[in-house]
Amino acid sequence: MLSSSERPLATVPRPVLALLAIALCLQIAWQALQPGPSARAEALGDPAPIAVLRPLALGEPIALAQLLTLYLQAFDNQPGVSIPFLELDYGRVIAWLDAVLELDPVGQYPLMMASQIYGPVPDEAKQRQMCAFVRRQFERDPDHRWRWLAHCAIMAKHRLHDMRLALDYAEAITVHARHASGWARQMAFSAVCISPNTPLAVTTSEMTPTRVASTPA
Repeated sequence: MLSSSERPLATVPRPVLALLAIALCLQIAWQALQPGPSARAEALGDPAPIAVLRPLALGEPIALAQLLTLYLQAFDNQPGVSIPFLELDYGRVIAWLDAVLELDPVGQYPLMMASQIYGPVPDEAKQRQMCAFVRRQFERDPDHRWRWLAHCAIMAKHRLHDMRLALDYAEAITVHARHASGWARQMAFSAVCISPNTPLAVTTSEMTPTRVASTPA
């Protein structure tokens, strides 16, 4: 039942109904002509400075490190779009990985991402960027980060075809990672003797750390 303040639709003047119909059609047409969702690789900004992130963690730096990792992982796969790793600004990606490791130094996941997710892109400069990042982080904790440098040594030989770089990484493991597995400590002596026909996924299967801390659920 209509209240006294309401009028039946039939009493609305036809020109008004026509205008409403036209407005609705224009709104539908406008939405249909809008471009689909898009994401730009350069839209990945720099992370907040660690001096800002530590207070924001509220005493839970590992939890914040996980959130930053999830954000970085999800950035290349936004609603309706997907950004190839190749288009990402690797300087900024490394800044995010650095921030995560500052919050959770025991965590291994950022190094796995660098060596096995962002590293294998078909771009030599970006491969070298990720390897250099892993090498720098290895120096801060050789006994817990040697696995990822070993992966980079293999990548340097078989993807970059840079034996000198591969040997540099292998020798670093031999000299500094006293608790590394025997096969890794012997890489320098065997000149990284892994068949180039062996898939890297198989070659690096032994590199699974005993504790991959802060791996997002």
